[in-house]
Amino acid sequence: MKAPAIKTHYRTPVQQLKKRQSPWKEKQYSCRTKEWLGDEYGITIRIEIGDDRLPKRIEEEYSFIEWAAGPEWENRVRVPLRFFAADVRNGRSFSTFEGYVPYVLLEKLSADVPFKAVGWAVLSNRREGIRFRLKTGRSGTTWLQKGTISVNEKGCLFRPVINKFNNLELKVTRPSGKKVKLFPAYLMDVEAVDDGWVLLGTASKHLLEANGWPSKLQLILKKRGEPKKYYYPVEWKNDKWWSSTVELEASSHFTGVWDFYIADASEKPLWRHRLHMPAKDIAKASKWYAPHYEKGAVSFRLYRTQNYSASVMIQTENVKLYTVRASYEQGTIHFRGTLYWNRYTPDTWELVWKNRDTNEEASVPVHVYKLHSRQAQYVFHGEVTDLFKNKAGREKHPYRFGRSDLYLRVTRNGEEIDYRLRSNSRNLVKNTKLEWYHQDKIYRHQFYRTTSKRVAFSIDEIDIAKDITSMKVKNGKFIIEGQARFTTLTRNLRPRQRVTVVVKNRETEDEHHFSIKNQHLKDNWVQFEAEAAFEDFRALHGDKAVLDMHIRLHAGEFMHERKLGKKDFIYYKDEILHSWVLEEEDRAVSWYVTYTPRGNVKIETTTYPRKHFLKLQEENARMQKAEKKPAVWVIGERPDTAQDTGYHFFRYCRTAHPEMAVYYAIEEDSMDREAVEKLGNVLIIGSDEHVDVCLRATAFFGSHDIEYFLPFKGPLMESYRSGLRVFLQHGVLGRKRVEYNREYYKYPFHLFCVSSKSEKKMVMKKMHYDEETVQVTGLSRFDNLLEGPPAERKIIFIPTWREWLHSKETFLESEYYRRYKSFLENPKLHRFLEKNDVVLQFYPHYRMQQYTDAFDRINSDKIEVVKLGKKTVQQLLKESMLMITDYSSVSFDFTYMQKPVIYYHFDTKRFFQGGSLRPLEETFLGDVVHSEEELLKSLRRHLKRGWTEKKAVSENREMIFSHSDKHNAARIFQAAEELEEENR
Repeated sequence: MKAPAIKTHYRTPVQQLKKRQSPWKEKQYSCRTKEWLGDEYGITIRIEIGDDRLPKRIEEEYSFIEWAAGPEWENRVRVPLRFFAADVRNGRSFSTFEGYVPYVLLEKLSADVPFKAVGWAVLSNRREGIRFRLKTGRSGTTWLQKGTISVNEKGCLFRPVINKFNNLELKVTRPSGKKVKLFPAYLMDVEAVDDGWVLLGTASKHLLEANGWPSKLQLILKKRGEPKKYYYPVEWKNDKWWSSTVELEASSHFTGVWDFYIADASEKPLWRHRLHMPAKDIAKASKWYAPHYEKGAVSFRLYRTQNYSASVMIQTENVKLYTVRASYEQGTIHFRGTLYWNRYTPDTWELVWKNRDTNEEASVPVHVYKLHSRQAQYVFHGEVTDLFKNKAGREKHPYRFGRSDLYLRVTRNGEEIDYRLRSNSRNLVKNTKLEWYHQDKIYRHQFYRTTSKRVAFSIDEIDIAKDITSMKVKNGKFIIEGQARFTTLTRNLRPRQRVTVVVKNRETEDEHHFSIKNQHLKDNWVQFEAEAAFEDFRALHGDKAVLDMHIRLHAGEFMHERKLGKKDFIYYKDEILHSWVLEEEDRAVSWYVTYTPRGNVKIETTTYPRKHFLKLQEENARMQKAEKKPAVWVIGERPDTAQDTGYHFFRYCRTAHPEMAVYYAIEEDSMDREAVEKLGNVLIIGSDEHVDVCLRATAFFGSHDIEYFLPFKGPLMESYRSGLRVFLQHGVLGRKRVEYNREYYKYPFHLFCVSSKSEKKMVMKKMHYDEETVQVTGLSRFDNLLEGPPAERKIIFIPTWREWLHSKETFLESEYYRRYKSFLENPKLHRFLEKNDVVLQFYPHYRMQQYTDAFDRINSDKIEVVKLGKKTVQQLLKESMLMITDYSSVSFDFTYMQKPVIYYHFDTKRFFQGGSLRPLEETFLGDVVHSEEELLKSLRRHLKRGWTEKKAVSENREMIFSHSDKHNAARIFQAAEELEEENR
């Protein structure tokens, strides 16, 4: 039987062809393509049409999908169309029809690939047929174009495309060339496991192999808008299905949106494409939580983007706090408030304090009950007892509590989760601020809201507001005028306030009291005048010392002490505010009044041989008159070291340019003196030769501040003021803020050496040096890193220092010491080292070396505490295969050598409380862990990986290093020589 005539309801560019087939008047009917599902043999198409547009009593025998291709659409193929399902929406009935189009049939449309085909659905009975143009609704446009690409056995891609009229077309292409311009890969299922997710998806392994492309793939999880990436290998289950295990905990400290890509598995991927996600449903049960030492619970939520791609939202899980009130009674703080909770019903509730300074944690149980049966508001109340007792029950000082972040800890089925408390209330301080007395101190506590609306808590001893209004030196006396007061709410204390001013030796803490000439109360401030003779300070110091000014404020039995300084000040590292020199028969004693970076007043004192003081005056006068001065370079680091950038630049100058007058300054009793003396031209700091050469020098090169190795303060020397000043640096900048900003110097550096273009931009932007001053030379010590034998089975453990540890007592009581001692004494670490025949070399920081006896009880032959001078840092780096550190910039040297680094972070917030120069994730290239257990896990992972660095590290190395060669010192030499020549 002949096919019935077809009633056409769509006008195409080939109108004449349609008219020959359609004698009836045309109407612009169309159908919505609901689904497009491709497999290895063909495409299943499902369309939806309103029943009011269908012919009556459709017969499936005469209904079909038709595809047409060719110049006049003369090549056509048809496949049967069958009824699939019915639906009713908004009072209107719809029918869904399904057709299956084999690839072998579509290939008959054209002998040449690529080609494009257009499609219709034809629904008919024996008497009439209606032709519907395949279209798509707006909501499905993106998915049809990006999420439904299929591949046949020949490696051809069958891709639906939407033209400007919203009509559906089929594009058939065959990939060619080395670059994979299109690779359809779909995420089909997700399973949450202990470490993260197991992803299951589809892709065509045949497509890769048919075109000669590597079939080994990887998933990339990349933070949107940033270079941070994580890599996960893909395992093929068969030619179509793949799986990948995605470990999530490592990325828990980088909140934000992350995107999934699929790429080839090479170290630097040749291609990558977004991983598509056809169904929303697969993400519903995939939410995963990771504990974070600072943020509490961090959630990972997989979701489908508007472009049908797979992305992950990483965010801190918060609990909203509505109100809280507090009271104090005999060492106990009582609190009560309301919060929002719409999750599961926990077994237990606790309020957790995490101290920002010590990272110590304290928790108290809270009683919680629902406020309204239909709302998610809960009332909680509890109390904090034993404020003045530590864990051992001994007395402690509450001011060490400082500031703490607050968390709600809930337990369910034995699992603990900490939720960060968040509040929009502006009345937290008002409702909870209280002052109370303990022994001879006044304390204040309060709940408060941070700038990011997180809830925190503070207990502090009441502070002093103080300011120096005037400073002067007159007839050998240092005279200070100022004012001070307690910042207390207790008004009856203010009339009893009185002041004591003292000067303290920073190292010995010996002190001398100033005479108080006048003090009186005005507007609750104690205004005072104090003076002391510089000569009276001599009992506090030897030949060289730093003295700090302190103020003590008394009110009856209460007393508080703070450093004394100015509220409004301009800080210069190389400025002398006031000075006094006492000349004696054979020596001169000098006192220089300067500011600290925070505006506190300090006095630097130095005793010189009198002949050196006279030499200073003589050479200054001569240097001012000299027109052309012969080049004399002086290089140094800290006064007692020769193993950093200063030493390596000096070694280069002595070996490559022995004709140059280049000198190295170091202290006489330095352990590094013997090594540097082999090169010649060594100046012993404080010697006649040291003074003579420095006063004639034309250039100074320092790895730290140049004043470290000068015989006098820099501004006193004409050679320093007029000579070339070069900052060699002692690490790559970007982590902690440093005090080398241009505005901190009256005599700033002429040459500032950096290691990359990104570091140069940062120094120019954040530290305000001009482009000519900052040069991408690399660090001189890097030259030597790439020389020498291969690494041994050794790990270097090299933490940096904490500026807030001022004495052995504070060191031994610190979390810093407890963490490292616990790790070094951990039996699991000892077994790991013994089993794998690995030696761990612990190299305490320069400032920690005096406390190495605190680690004498480490009971392992595989752990060695390396004391200063026994080995150089470079020796330790070169013989080690892995580094453990916290924030030390020496890790960049290890990354330069392409060796792996583990970063142990447990006090990040306090360490970076002054901010960082670059986003932290840009500079910590390697595993970042926050607990001892995580650190041990990371060690085991690196063992399995053969002690090699991660792919993400090698890919991001260019952010840190623009040069990876042995010519860093040569570039510094050339830059300095050119600058000195220009300035002559």
